[in-house]
Amino acid sequence: MMNAKTPLDWRVVSWRSGACKKGNLEQLPKGKFGKAISEACSKLDTIQINSSPHCVTASTCNIPKETQLEISLVLKNLFGVFSDAGYVLPQEVTEQSILP
Repeated sequence: MMNAKTPLDWRVVSWRSGACKKGNLEQLPKGKFGKAISEACSKLDTIQINSSPHCVTASTCNIPKETQLEISLVLKNLFGVFSDAGYVLPQEVTEQSILP
C-alpha cells in the first residue's frame, strides 16, 4: 500500500476480510498479540478507506507522505509488540558457512 502506483496496488488487500475478517480476529488469543493484530487491521482499513481518493486511477495514484507515515507507524507498533515474543529476523550468515 505504501508504494501504490495503481488502484489495484492500493486495494490489493482488504483489511475487513481474509486474515482480518471479524471471525478470524475473534479466534486470536486474548492479550496483547491478538489486540495488536486487531488494532492494526482496523487502522489499516481506516487508512485505506480514507486515502482511497488519492488513488482512484493509475494516472492520479499518489499516496501522500502523511499516509505513508501512518502506515509505517501501524507496522512499527505491530512489530514492536511482536518483538516481545522473542521472534527474530533471519540472520545474514548461513549455517553452511560455519561448517568445516
